Amino acid sequence: MSEMRILFVDDDEGQRDLFETAVADWNEANAPKHFALTMAADAPDAWAALEAGRFDCAMFDLKMPGPGGVGLVLTGNELARTAVKDYGIPIGIISGEPEDFESPMPDAGLVRTFPKTPLASNEAVSWMASLWEMMTVLGMARRRIRQAEADIFIRRLWSNWSQYAQLQGADETRLGPIVTRQFASHIAETLGLDGEENPGWHPFEAWIQPPLDPNRLQTGDILRRADGLWVVLTPPCDMAAGKVSSVILAHCDDQLPAGWEEKVALLTAGLGNGDVPRKTRDFFTSLVNQNLENFRHFLPPLEGRPMMVNFKTLIAIQYEELMAIRGDRVATIATPFLPNLTQRFGSYFSRVGQPNIDTDLFALA
Repeated sequence: MSEMRILFVDDDEGQRDLFETAVADWNEANAPKHFALTMAADAPDAWAALEAGRFDCAMFDLKMPGPGGVGLVLTGNELARTAVKDYGIPIGIISGEPEDFESPMPDAGLVRTFPKTPLASNEAVSWMASLWEMMTVLGMARRRIRQAEADIFIRRLWSNWSQYAQLQGADETRLGPIVTRQFASHIAETLGLDGEENPGWHPFEAWIQPPLDPNRLQTGDILRRADGLWVVLTPPCDMAAGKVSSVILAHCDDQLPAGWEEKVALLTAGLGNGDVPRKTRDFFTSLVNQNLENFRHFLPPLEGRPMMVNFKTLIAIQYEELMAIRGDRVATIATPFLPNLTQRFGSYFSRVGQPNIDTDLFALA
């Protein structure tokens, strides 16, 4: 049985009954898929449930009684912000006045409002069911992360805890972020290792969309200008410390690698019938391994097209000017893929020739 856990919060017993019926009807019609329902009648019960349990999605009434049961307050707004930003789950809001809802993530597709009608519960359950695949994959990812966390804690953090505890000036407030960074970095490294437990990387993993830091430029940021897409090459430490007044960018060519569309068609057909020609695989392997002219660098598709960085086409833009258009960033190259780009650029930029020797004179050497 494939199970998803829903938290439903509403102070109206009739609404809770309607939602419970809608979930039961959906479960009966869609076995072996199953929604496991937890219900709360007020905000304190909702907070307690979120703290104690793991939910895949949640549904909140927008207005519930205030402290002491007096008056109505927009508790659903606060619950929605917590569910999305702290727990990363999709949420729905059922309300007679949905215009009062303040979405915590207006463009993420994780939040939806439903007018309080007799069919609202059925519509809400159907919407959450449409996210089943996404919630399943996210659940698998979270389990994999928890497993990695346990391994890292047992084998690395716990064995070194006495050293952390003795760090000068490192109280709990400071140790928390330190240990968090170690957890995060070790998990990323563990899950990024090649091996039987980790499949090959998907091309979309080359990109972070949108960029992680909305207020700071990063090496590998892809910016859209009137003349196309450009990638930032200046080291982030220079930009962060204000050591440079201008930033170097390289152009991303619009021209596809020769034979790209033909090879993609052959790969698609081959995967469909279980017979991918070796030359087709070799074509993509050659691109990934950067078997290109030394002034070019291949990156996986972004916006439906592969990226071909051209180190011959460089511009320098004032840092302040670039900061003003940082909102036009399309994506950032993910950390595991960035060193290869900067190393190739450094190698190309620092190449050194020598005097052009007349080879005929070797006869006299």
